[in-house]
Amino acid sequence: MKHRIGSVTIEAIDTYVRVRVDNIGGPDALPKFAVTKKQFPSAMEVAQLLADVRGYWPDNAHLILCGDAARDAKNNKIELAL
Repeated sequence: MKHRIGSVTIEAIDTYVRVRVDNIGGPDALPKFAVTKKQFPSAMEVAQLLADVRGYWPDNAHLILCGDAARDAKNNKIELAL
């Protein structure tokens, strides 16, 4: 599932989580992407990935999205096993 707040999109792709941030460097700048290096990341690992892309620690709303995306990745494992 894809979660979005403002220019930040966090989504679970299979058992990994991808973070996309638009508009860093102006409206014509290309979006920045990052993907977790391991499967089933924790919410803190997703938050750290977002902080690495954005350059500062996420606020509470973004932290909730990080937790939701981490949970979605774990739920995808269950769906793949069925």
